[in-house]
Amino acid sequence: MVPKANDEMRMKSFFNCVATVMQTNLLELFNESLEEYTKFMCCQLQLIHRPKFIVRFISHHNQLVPVPSFDDWEAAVLQVVDNLVDVSNSFPRMEAKIFGNWDEGGEEGGALRPTIDPQRVIETKQEIIEHFREQAKGPLEFVSAYNEHQFLFNGENEDMMDNFIGEERTWEQLVEEVKKFHALSQDIPVAFDPKNLIGIFDVHCDELIKGLANRAMEVRDKFLEKMIHELHALLKEIVDEYEAISEKALSTPTSTEQLFALKEEIEKIREKTLPHMTQEVRQYLGRYMFIADFMQLSPILSKLQMQSIQWCNRMPYVLEEHYQIVAKKALEFQESLKLKRMRFLEELESYAKQVEEFQYFGELDDLPKYLKRAQALDAKLQAASDKADKFNREEEMFEFEVTNYPLRKQASNPKELVVKAVMTC
Repeated sequence: MVPKANDEMRMKSFFNCVATVMQTNLLELFNESLEEYTKFMCCQLQLIHRPKFIVRFISHHNQLVPVPSFDDWEAAVLQVVDNLVDVSNSFPRMEAKIFGNWDEGGEEGGALRPTIDPQRVIETKQEIIEHFREQAKGPLEFVSAYNEHQFLFNGENEDMMDNFIGEERTWEQLVEEVKKFHALSQDIPVAFDPKNLIGIFDVHCDELIKGLANRAMEVRDKFLEKMIHELHALLKEIVDEYEAISEKALSTPTSTEQLFALKEEIEKIREKTLPHMTQEVRQYLGRYMFIADFMQLSPILSKLQMQSIQWCNRMPYVLEEHYQIVAKKALEFQESLKLKRMRFLEELESYAKQVEEFQYFGELDDLPKYLKRAQALDAKLQAASDKADKFNREEEMFEFEVTNYPLRKQASNPKELVVKAVMTC
């Protein structure tokens, strides 16, 4: 029977008894809860009553790290035990619920105090932690399979990645690198399972897989950018070379020497340079198509590629026009040569007559005048000799019969004639 409210001693005794019973029941409930939680965490219950912790693995600072970390999960798991202790010590006594601040300052206070064994709490935590850490080995072993792509983790270090990409490679080696990293970007999403249940851990690697695939694609694109830069330089060079050849081939020579030099140079270009350049254009087109399989190319590169093909197809017409220019100028220079030879013969006849006049010079007082005239005529004859040699070279170029110019010998050495004329004086 509940004592009367005015019987304080009996009331205290009564509520102390009630508190003892409640604390006993609360301690029993705590022990059962702690045991149930221990079995739950140590996977000693049925499969449907086992814990499952979601852990996502990501790449961070060149390492695979779980999020949340195992330390965070471990702290959360142990916090449950601490919460059980705190909750068990937080239930109010009955008199506190009925009367409010009933003897709150007394020894009993306002809350129930079950006699929880702290050693058991410590041992329980240790048992849970040992099992938890043993279970944590599974996910770590599972993600170790990603270590074969350690380079992609290191890819977060941009300096290291730039040094790797910047290494000297042939075009064929660049192609192999592009194919390798493209294959990685395609294979990684299907080679690894994005989600796996390993023991008590539900391991999620979807973000990691996506990140590695994207990183592989980034590396592939960096190699492609390097290839684009090289191809751009090669296409610019060959287009400029085609333009230079076209400009030279379509130029108009101003002399026979220039005509035959141009003809010889263009013939060498036709036989050796252009076939090699045609092979290069085909090679560059193959490189262009390779890059285009992986990314959209810039209009500038596409324009250069088109120009190289257009120039390659245009060169036969450029050569044809060159041959027409050469043929036309050859006829012009041949006619000019014939006309110049006729005038030159007339010029030689004039010089021969002037030389003959020296034999009639006999005035000693006019000797300085004779000498001066002889010197001027000698200079003209020397120039005529050079001109004759030039005409002979042109005749040889055109495969004409070489002219001897007999008057050239006849009209020679006017100084000797001056000396003879003086001696007769």
